[in-house]
Amino acid sequence: MKKGTIADSWLCNVKISLESDKDIVDMLYRSLKPLEKELRFHRGRSKIIIEDSSLILEGDAKDLTSLRSVLNGLLKCLYLSYMVIAEDLRVNK
Repeated sequence: MKKGTIADSWLCNVKISLESDKDIVDMLYRSLKPLEKELRFHRGRSKIIIEDSSLILEGDAKDLTSLRSVLNGLLKCLYLSYMVIAEDLRVNK
């Protein structure tokens, strides 16, 4: 994409809402929140918050390629965190 085109100036964002048990949402939040700083670069950033009993993952970027990078990072972290938590819950039952 050439600099100065319309697509280069689009602001893109994605918002993912996850609902589960309060304990699981809290554990996911505590494991993902420190990674929020790692998913920040000059063309994109992530934000992880809790609203009501939902975990909200937000990604903002200046273009679609950067949004894809932020989203890919968020989903990888979410997957790994969830797998660790699920295994911990299974073992400690």
